[in-house]
Formats: sequence, C-alpha cells, structure tokens
Amino acid sequence: MRVRPWMLAVVATLAVACVVVVPLLVGRTTTSTKPASPSHGHAVVSTVAPPRVPATRVRYVTPVDGTGQLTHGYRVGSTAPGKCFSASLIADGLFRCFRGNTILDPCWQQSGQHVVVCLPEPWSHRLARVDVVGKLPPPANFGERWWALGVGDGLSVRCLAATGAAGLVHGRPITYVCEHGWVLLGNGPDRSSPAWTMTAARRVHGHYRVHGPVHLTGAWKAVTAVAT
Repeated sequence: MRVRPWMLAVVATLAVACVVVVPLLVGRTTTSTKPASPSHGHAVVSTVAPPRVPATRVRYVTPVDGTGQLTHGYRVGSTAPGKCFSASLIADGLFRCFRGNTILDPCWQQSGQHVVVCLPEPWSHRLARVDVVGKLPPPANFGERWWALGVGDGLSVRCLAATGAAGLVHGRPITYVCEHGWVLLGNGPDRSSPAWTMTAARRVHGHYRVHGPVHLTGAWKAVTAVAT
C-alpha cells in the first residue's frame, strides 16, 4: 500500500498527544504529603506534657559542729542571761529557752560552757546567745517535725512551725504560720511525692479562707551537730 503524506501527518499528531497526556495522568496520581485535617467529631489528643513541679528541697540546720563550736558563717548578735525551761518543741536534743520576755527555740549548747546559742529563723545566721541560769532540762523526743516550710504556687511565702496554740480552721489545726497572713493546716506535709504539699489558708477580713493544697518549695529541719 502506498503511504500518503496525509497519513504521516496523522501519525505524528497522535504521537505528540500521547507524550502530553502521560505526564498529566502521572501528575494526577501523585500522593499529597499535606496532613489531613481531623474529621469533625473526633477529639485531637495533645502530646504536650504538663509542667513538672520541682521536688521539695530539704535543708538541715545547725550552727555548731561536733565539738560544740560555731560553724563558719554564723555569728553571735547579742548575749544575755536566761533560762532554758524545757526541751525544744522544734527538734529532739535541743532546748527551749527564755531570755527576758522572749522565747527562743531551738537552742544549741556550746561544748564546755553553760551557754546555748539560738536561731530565730532557719535562714538567719545571726545567733542569740543565752548564758544559762540554772540547769539545762533533760532531752525529750517529740517526734519528727519540720522547723519551716517554703510555699510555691505563686504565693512565695515562708512559714515557721507554730509552737503554741494557733487555732483551728474548719476543724484542722494551724501548724505553720506564714508571711502575709497565710497559714498551713494539718499535722505535716504530704510527702507521698517528691514535691510535697500541704493545705493553705489565708486570713481575710478577720476570717480564714481555705486556699487548698499548695506545693512546698523547701523544708528546713533543725538538727544537733554531726561529729566531724
């Protein structure tokens, strides 16, 4: 059969059309890498972890060493005669003393002297020295007690153990008295996790309002000197 020129033209046109159509088909079957939006009615689970609360930092406080001498950083700010009338209510092996009308607790005995040195607060380094009149009382064991606690959760207050009758809030004893009218309630911190907690309340217009559990940033404990 004789091939005519118009037949060659038709074949060339069909070949070009195939070349154009193939990329178009390939492009249409390419999978999109854009993540699909969640369907309506399905919850999206967040993988962001809640902020971690730091563990409560524990500090042990003693201004004297194993020989009864003052340790570095502590100094005596004042000296006066006084009497130690009982064992400390803050820590075992220490003393509770009068100096004038002021009660000082806890107090540590200085070795070889009828003298005790007392701290008003665990974060203080200025001691009150008492020249003891009479005998020192026998030691007593009142059990474990934290001298002071620091409160976080935006309150940023420090609290000292109450050593007298401080009252009740909704039937719970006030055991720590804090700055800015805050108090802590109960027999002691909840230590079931590394970040301790305790229930707080605040005095507002003559009445206490319970705030609820708060995290404790720090805890101070008075201890007798450790031998060096």
